[in-house]
Amino acid sequence: MNKRIMFLCGYQSLYSGNFIASLMELENELNRQGSNCIYVFPKDAANRPWYKELVNRGKSLTTIDFTKSKLEMAKRISSIVKEYDVDILHTHLCDVIAIELFSLLYKKKKVDVVIHIHSDFSCGKENLKTIIKDFIKYRLLACKCKFISVSSYIVRKNKKRIVFVPNALATNRLFANDGTREEIRKAFSISDEQILCMVYGWEPKVKGVDIAAKAICECNKDNKDKYVLGIVCGREVTKDKMKEFISKNTSLTGDEKYLIYFEPREDVFSYHRAADLLLSTSRSEGFSYTILEMLSLGKKCVISDIPGVLWSHKYEKNTFFFESENDKDCTSKILEAGDTKNLIDEEIAKQVKEDYKISIWVDRVIKEYKA
Repeated sequence: MNKRIMFLCGYQSLYSGNFIASLMELENELNRQGSNCIYVFPKDAANRPWYKELVNRGKSLTTIDFTKSKLEMAKRISSIVKEYDVDILHTHLCDVIAIELFSLLYKKKKVDVVIHIHSDFSCGKENLKTIIKDFIKYRLLACKCKFISVSSYIVRKNKKRIVFVPNALATNRLFANDGTREEIRKAFSISDEQILCMVYGWEPKVKGVDIAAKAICECNKDNKDKYVLGIVCGREVTKDKMKEFISKNTSLTGDEKYLIYFEPREDVFSYHRAADLLLSTSRSEGFSYTILEMLSLGKKCVISDIPGVLWSHKYEKNTFFFESENDKDCTSKILEAGDTKNLIDEEIAKQVKEDYKISIWVDRVIKEYKA
């Protein structure tokens, strides 16, 4: 396979995480097969440590302005594709319609367009507006594109053009781990007797931070602040904005001592190690890296039972499912999961790492390139 592949990524997170590590594994195999890759990110990504590290490693990178209109984006993509003589355009976290406009209006040569669907921001709700929008994206404008979805649930939107390829665990991260369980807990004054439940809430409504906060409040009514909710904030949703969200959407103020706010960081596994439970209280999901990562450590997860997490039912010893948006049911499942004291299920950890090893994902993506 001797191709030029462009990874067009609307990604500018503060940390590289599993996403960048996965693309690097994909690039390594493509290089081995004789292909070359170029990464394209939003302009602000150039300020991130991970972007600079990619530059240091000799990767081929450039940036574009993702704030432009759909039509302007399509034109700019066309110019980059022409400049680098791209054979395959593989997009991630991009405006789907902008990519489709490129495929319909600006392709000057045979370029295969692969749109990777990572997220589901529907909050589990479907109305006439979303149905029409999905029809336009996945059927009306999709005739010259193929889609890879991280969720089997999305495939139903166009079974002829969407294939299901779940995410995988990329262990070869850009940066080394930099925090032990004890160090993280000490830094936030969390005792060993307390149960730290971690929720990742960069989009608090979709991720159900309000549900998690209400459930932990209930857990503590008979447990004297035994349960602590660690809320990992985002680049845009800062600590203050997260508090505001909680105060507006619950009876809490956001300043309760059992609510602890964590900044996003490169070494997310240090947070996983510090936690006793993961709370995945999302109203909708594509494919949750955090569930995958916590299960790969053999830790327990309390999860809202939504379509995007169906895959995790397999690991029933470590997963506790509650009815989506039902904070009372969430409370009971947290209490059922119990005081784990950082107990590790090595059997589950081993199985998850085998089921979701990155080589499987790489092979399946390349298979779609060749299809």
